[in-house]
Amino acid sequence: MTRTNETKAYCIAGAHVVAEEFDGEYMVLDLGTGRYFSFAGGAALVWAGLVAGATPGELAARLPAGSQARASFAAFVESAIDAGLLREAERPADVDASDLAERIAAAGDTFAFEAFDDLTELLAADPIHDVAKEAGWPHSEPRDA
Repeated sequence: MTRTNETKAYCIAGAHVVAEEFDGEYMVLDLGTGRYFSFAGGAALVWAGLVAGATPGELAARLPAGSQARASFAAFVESAIDAGLLREAERPADVDASDLAERIAAAGDTFAFEAFDDLTELLAADPIHDVAKEAGWPHSEPRDA
């Protein structure tokens, strides 16, 4: 597991990671692996703050040191880095995380990192080239074992 540096800024790891917010929940897709992630509640707030350039330390500033909420927050950030969704970046000068830190603290310890791989083969398939000739899309050609 990665040890999070609370003073470093992070950003989306690259073009292979796409994220979209729907009604306060983020759906994040790693196009390289086909895994997708759901971040709701406090996790959505943390994700939004991190990709905006706030540091983990700024976002967790209102969470009590040594608390379950602080540990859950750190585990979420480490999981996002370990999953290849975030990488270290330069911190933008105009980031003010104080309001977001208050909202994160109010969320309690709801920093769930939900990962799914049930659609990995379908999401990783090339719909132009990986199609079974007889059955068509979304059926891919059988792979040699």
